Amino acid sequence: MKWKTKTVVACFALICLILVARAAAGRGPRPAKVTYSQFLEQVKAGQVDSVIIDTGHSGASPATYRRKDGVTERTVLPPHYQDAMEAMRNKRCRH
Repeated sequence: MKWKTKTVVACFALICLILVARAAAGRGPRPAKVTYSQFLEQVKAGQVDSVIIDTGHSGASPATYRRKDGVTERTVLPPHYQDAMEAMRNKRCRH
């Protein structure tokens, strides 16, 4: 009976280890978070290539963007981010 219990415990531990490893593998490093002011400076300097804005929120909107050097960062846009939109249009960023 002891070997059956040990086998069940070992199998359970192995399954748990596999599940934890799969969950960890799905998580990549999160992009760095920058302030809205830093983001706006980068846009005005022509460093931003593309922006994805999550508009599903009331108030502030999370945004993830890729700089022209390939670095991905994230920020939070204020409820009225017309300054950022105008700067992105002027610098021809994809959004």
